[in-house]
Amino acid sequence: MTTRSGKLFDHGGNAFSDSVVIVDETGAIVTSTTSLDPGEEHIGQVGGSTVSLYVVPTITAGAYSAGDVVGGEITLTNAMRTSSGTGVLIEVTIVDLANQKAPLDLLFFDSDPTNGQADNAAYAWNAADQARFLAHIPIAAADYTTIASQAVCTLLTGGIPLAASGTANLYLIIVTSGTPTYTSVSDLRLRLGILRD
Repeated sequence: MTTRSGKLFDHGGNAFSDSVVIVDETGAIVTSTTSLDPGEEHIGQVGGSTVSLYVVPTITAGAYSAGDVVGGEITLTNAMRTSSGTGVLIEVTIVDLANQKAPLDLLFFDSDPTNGQADNAAYAWNAADQARFLAHIPIAAADYTTIASQAVCTLLTGGIPLAASGTANLYLIIVTSGTPTYTSVSDLRLRLGILRD
């Protein structure tokens, strides 16, 4: 809550303005704040809220065909700072413990896609999801390098705008255009860097 003191503040050079103080609900003067309400205007605090989401989808320990979903539908819980919040995807890192270097398409949605997509089944686009679709990040086989018998890849996206709808969650579906064979249900790991408003 903001209130005016009723006294003029002298800025010098015959420039005056009403002084402003911030008070809480009891009328006490607020000297510092440790948290902000969503959408609150503030001075002196710069930057956003950066989060690094670590995701280990449960995948098939076995072979995939081109066009298959890898890991089913993945919920990115609290990817945004607030319900229906916005942010920017700044990087994607993948670690492939099976060193398959599979080309992948990462499909991001602002809300739960219409059809649940099962792991190791052909991906089926639903026209009802067009309005939910946020971004497509392609990962090519050439984007990976091998370190200690594991494939790793980091892509800087250049900043892709994201926005949740109705919750703070985003949703991800991974589709392979290759034919990887993974050896463990946890062979694939992702880290998503998001700058949240």
